[in-house]
Amino acid sequence: MQNKILVFGANTYNMLGIVRSLGIAGYKPICVILNSKSGLVYDSKYPQKKVFVENKEKGLEYIIEKFSTENHKPFILTNDDQISSLLDENYDNIKDNFYIFNAGKQGKINQLMDKDVLRILAESHGLKTPKTWLYVKCSKDIPKVTLPCFVKPAKSIIGGKQNQFICNTYEELNKALSTIESEKTLIQELVDKKTEICYSGYAINKGQTTYIPYKSKYLRVGVKSFGGYLVLQKTEEDKMICKINDIIREIGYEGLFSIEFLVDKNNNKYFTEINFRNDGTAFHYVKGGANLSDLYVRSTIGNKIIQSNSLKNNLVCMNEMNDLIHYVKGDKKNIFRWLWQFFTADSHILYNRRDIKPFFSFLKQIIL
Repeated sequence: MQNKILVFGANTYNMLGIVRSLGIAGYKPICVILNSKSGLVYDSKYPQKKVFVENKEKGLEYIIEKFSTENHKPFILTNDDQISSLLDENYDNIKDNFYIFNAGKQGKINQLMDKDVLRILAESHGLKTPKTWLYVKCSKDIPKVTLPCFVKPAKSIIGGKQNQFICNTYEELNKALSTIESEKTLIQELVDKKTEICYSGYAINKGQTTYIPYKSKYLRVGVKSFGGYLVLQKTEEDKMICKINDIIREIGYEGLFSIEFLVDKNNNKYFTEINFRNDGTAFHYVKGGANLSDLYVRSTIGNKIIQSNSLKNNLVCMNEMNDLIHYVKGDKKNIFRWLWQFFTADSHILYNRRDIKPFFSFLKQIIL
């Protein structure tokens, strides 16, 4: 293929997953990297070129200057909400020269990064959502809510665990609302969750056609976040997939995406958000037979969805960085069980025999 592939985002395991997915498929991506000049993507053997930039704006300037006059339209793939937001802000200026994740109109993805907007959209398609209250910063009154509750910024780009709180009292809620630096904040009834599920896929043709080969079901979950130990299960054309497809079609989205759900003790599924970018679990799909980055690129060029011919089912996968930190937590009893699970897992985020240097760099960091 003659189209260049650019991977633009923060130097995280998510970006490393895109780079490895592309490298395994035979591409030589060009990486435009924020926030770190060492480790992870810098240690991977797959990039053709690695360019460090001081901020996202300079990264986009570099991309436009160097690649906007290519004979074959380059792709920009991203793992980062901030970059998805930036590309959406500049959609009109770059859409003719680059393939980017988009919703067909400048500013539309940024509108949809408002979790309350997504909640209303999901409910209109028959998906359950946690009971929700919207708090606006200028308001003097805190709404009457059901406690305990989960508090987070309405905007995805203001995310991060440091901006998420579980509150058991109104005193804790008041403190959380004053801490979060967001114009709008979501307060949601805390779901007594059993697990979490994430569907990842891609869409082309203004969202008219999608492919969602797997769902990730978490075998361990944190109170405020996904765990790092999960099983990949093949999807079927059921009511849930049909509703997800209808949402993507209504948005008119093109690109990689993921949709997240909480599952309570009674197996009720609650929609939480859509990520308009590559998902951190997508690299596991490669082991199962569905290389989403490759399939998205080839499907976009051919203007037709390409699906995997054969998928493995029930693959056990591990994000060893997150899982080691959150599961073991210094408990020596857990370390032996965790090591057994690590060595028996079918896929890992960091450990990869084809591209081993990022894993050893990570080990060096935690040991030293």
